[in-house]
Amino acid sequence: MTRGTAKTLLKRYGFDDSDPLLNWLDEGQDLFEAEHDWPFLQMLATDPVAMGQNSVDLPPDFFKVYSLHDMTNRTKLKQMDLSQFERTIWNPADTGKPQIYTVVNINQLVLWPVADSDFTMRIVYQKSLTDVSQLTDDATNLDGPANTHYTVVLGAAFVGLMAENEEDRAAVAKAQFDAAVAHRWQKYSDTDLDEPKQVQDVMGYFSSTGC
Repeated sequence: MTRGTAKTLLKRYGFDDSDPLLNWLDEGQDLFEAEHDWPFLQMLATDPVAMGQNSVDLPPDFFKVYSLHDMTNRTKLKQMDLSQFERTIWNPADTGKPQIYTVVNINQLVLWPVADSDFTMRIVYQKSLTDVSQLTDDATNLDGPANTHYTVVLGAAFVGLMAENEEDRAAVAKAQFDAAVAHRWQKYSDTDLDEPKQVQDVMGYFSSTGC
């Protein structure tokens, strides 16, 4: 769905070009994006990290980390929030094989210890959808899968109707939005059709009893 089509659909709720349609579409998209950790937002990046390097710039579309691996030394780095990092790490200049990372200013990874040799970093992260208002023009498609775009419009309609004090109509739009989100999540929550999901005995209960 193009941005122009999304604006046209939104106008069917009684709005016109004098209304902040793009702002409402941005908010509708944010509401949709925040509902779940959508698998189509999962991204993979591989970057070289040089000896002595203690920070890595994240991709422009970065939102949050799923996992971070040192592929050269075959280790998984542990996440630490910035406040804990500041309480725990007394000397950020310590060198060694990086074991911990923290995110600073939403767009930078800080590693500890500072890398004492070159290595390859593999990061799986969740990206952010491009704001509707930041698309090139009205002929540009909304970000994300096409079957999620109308849900964004429903979210925008809810926001716009609330702004116009149309509480009853806003409640209907919100119910439609919630139903559309649930329908999309049912479709996207399982990312494979291979083996049926099984409970894993991660604590080893059965192995100790011989079952």
